Amino acid sequence: MGFILGFEANLMINLYAPQIGTARAAWPASGLPQTSQPADIAEFGNVRNVRQNFEIGKADVTTRDGNGWRQFAPTIANGGLEFETIWDPDDPLTTALLVDVAIARVSVWAIALDKTTTGGQGLWADYVVTDFSRNEDLEEALVLNITMEPARGTVSPGWETVGA
Repeated sequence: MGFILGFEANLMINLYAPQIGTARAAWPASGLPQTSQPADIAEFGNVRNVRQNFEIGKADVTTRDGNGWRQFAPTIANGGLEFETIWDPDDPLTTALLVDVAIARVSVWAIALDKTTTGGQGLWADYVVTDFSRNEDLEEALVLNITMEPARGTVSPGWETVGA
């Protein structure tokens, strides 16, 4: 039985301005993110405490045939990313995420991979920024809390495995 530590994971975001707001392509079937990632996507290293959400809605399909048990059917899936980053106005990726994505209200491609080697996996989607909050705690570094949720695009979100 193995495990992966949080610092071994990475967050890949397309923050190349001409591509922001365009629909993403499917993830390539071969190679590591560092060597054959989709064009114009970069590792966003100034992050900590990434949370990748994935949930499926449910419809109550309970009938009398259920012998007193509630029964459900899966409906619409939902996912998203929540992460913290240290506020650094000189960090071009943080600035691009704020100005070119959040304020401009456009989508961006992203995937939070559980590891940086072949077999790393995560939810690959077009995302919009729905929260960009800055915490200014008295004795801490300024921290941004960013929430990204799936955007409408030509390619549906999908759980992808790099190199598989």
